[in-house]
Amino acid sequence: MNADEILKAFEARLAEHEAHTWEQIGRCVYCADCSTRLYQGTIPPGHPRLSGKRMIKAMKATQEMRKRWGKD
Repeated sequence: MNADEILKAFEARLAEHEAHTWEQIGRCVYCADCSTRLYQGTIPPGHPRLSGKRMIKAMKATQEMRKRWGKD
């Protein structure tokens, strides 16, 4: 893939979630409606964003790794 194809694919992916509410979690932007990671960066000004904070439940594999590493 060349740079133009990658950019078009990225724009198409964002277009699927354009009307949805987005959420900033750390360095990543997620579609709050679909629970899908969109990209690493910040939410553009004016885009609908999730108000307040919500707890994200860690996946089972993540919980197991943290327990093995003594980080729970």
